[in-house]
Amino acid sequence: MDVTLDELFSRCFDGMMLVALDAASLDPVPISAVSSGMKCGCVCPVCFGDLVARKGTVRKHSFAHQADGHGFGCAHAAESILHRLAKMMIDRKREIRVADTVVSDELGPLVIAAGRTVGFDGVELEKRMGEVVPDVVCSAGGRKLHVEFKVTHGCTAEKLSKLSGLGVAVMEVDLSEYRHFKLKELEFVILDEAPRTMLLSPLFERGQALLDRRVADTAVEVVERMNAFAPTRSREVLFSNRLHRTLRSPFATEFSDGLKLFEIADPEWQSWILWTVLRRPDNPPSTAELVGAFRGNGWVGKHEAILKPKVAKYARDALGGRVFTLEEIVDTFLAHMTSLGLVRRDCDGKWIGTADLATYEKNPKIRRGGRPGLAEQLARQGLLDYRRRMIQEHYRAIMRHLDGGAACDPEGWMLAVARRLGLTPFELAMESYLLEEMEATRRDVENGRDPARAVLRLVRQAPCAEPAWPE
Repeated sequence: MDVTLDELFSRCFDGMMLVALDAASLDPVPISAVSSGMKCGCVCPVCFGDLVARKGTVRKHSFAHQADGHGFGCAHAAESILHRLAKMMIDRKREIRVADTVVSDELGPLVIAAGRTVGFDGVELEKRMGEVVPDVVCSAGGRKLHVEFKVTHGCTAEKLSKLSGLGVAVMEVDLSEYRHFKLKELEFVILDEAPRTMLLSPLFERGQALLDRRVADTAVEVVERMNAFAPTRSREVLFSNRLHRTLRSPFATEFSDGLKLFEIADPEWQSWILWTVLRRPDNPPSTAELVGAFRGNGWVGKHEAILKPKVAKYARDALGGRVFTLEEIVDTFLAHMTSLGLVRRDCDGKWIGTADLATYEKNPKIRRGGRPGLAEQLARQGLLDYRRRMIQEHYRAIMRHLDGGAACDPEGWMLAVARRLGLTPFELAMESYLLEEMEATRRDVENGRDPARAVLRLVRQAPCAEPAWPE
């Protein structure tokens, strides 16, 4: 048949039937293959009423019902034609490729039965089973597979709910990307090529048990990796590893103890969270944004990737581990900041600062808790941001005058300099004279003077490095 799948459905929705059933054999026939008028010998695939072939010279050829009383509900004629064609194709080959049987949870999909080509004893078309009428029912050795076809929309939740009570397997074949195919070209598509999904399967119950087992195994793995976890103290840190002032409140000590999730020290990630919230009043971050920054900057161990809510809960309940997801940790910390009157959560889940740093310093709850160390770190972080930004501006200006702006990324340059000098990025920006030297060198260069400064060698010779500053 030269009618495409798209034409079959779109024309049917417009009230034009391009394919009907032969009255004698009930096989699908296109409008181009029949005689004009009532001699076409065709019936409607939905109501089985007699049709007339309209093959004039003005309008596009199509079928129509002979009597006005027919045609109710026949907008689904295209689906009925497709189902009959599919039945014919499956019945002729007596086989179809069955999709993988997959179950999934927050750890990802799990294949419990690989897809394969399955042979069938019989094929039935739109046979009522209970309260539903499946598109095509394939039978093999007492087992049944219901095959649904998706062209414009998939199997509805209502139909799937009713099918679930029958205890049978239900597979959906997605033909939505094959609408430009002609009907006669659909056999291989339906039997093998088109994407397919197992919507229901008696194996799903077994799959749930496998998912539960995977959660338990993952929880054991997480606890083992946490026990063996040793932070690498990577250079992508906010503060020097020689900090003497830390978060000393009972909450901070008890809450952070034993988490074994972070590559950076507890004062560093806690102060970064609060600083980010306080400095973004017009664009408050959500928990998801904060968590994304932690992962993007490499501030958490690799085992965090498999630490999902179900895994953490199992580790706490069954293994007695002190295990929390990164989202739970961030939420708990900010909830405590809320109790101190520093932040609040709006209706969109965004964290909004409710106090500036000066107010924070004066908060009696914080003073009693011994937390001014955090405020000090926040102030230092602000100064760090300023010094880092100014160093990079001076670097760009110097390179613009010396090399016409052909320079590597300033972030990478600063990291390379830090490695060369054996310093952390914090120490380079805060505890060296790099900013002052860069400022003086820039003045010399811009005023046409020869900058006889040692820092110029660093500007010219330091190799590029991948940026790793936290944002």
